Amino acid sequence: MAHDYYGQAVEHSGGGLAEALSAALPERFDRRRAKSVDLPWGFARALLEAAVAAATLADEPYDVDSPSVQRAIDELIATVQRAHAVGHRVSPMG
Repeated sequence: MAHDYYGQAVEHSGGGLAEALSAALPERFDRRRAKSVDLPWGFARALLEAAVAAATLADEPYDVDSPSVQRAIDELIATVQRAHAVGHRVSPMG
């Protein structure tokens, strides 16, 4: 992560997280009705960065089973669901 990269380099449009987000919130990612661009594969990069930072700060392994990584995943889910519930978009870029 010592260089610039784009979300699709971490996960592209057919990736597991993008597909799960699209399936869970189809109206949110409907580009025909969207007022702004909100692409589901952009969230993988944000999640990866948050999980790496959390695990580093907690001195835990970079593993999905680490408590800090689980919290990063839970926070992403809560943020996306909360923003959807109140009708706001949340950018994966922060």
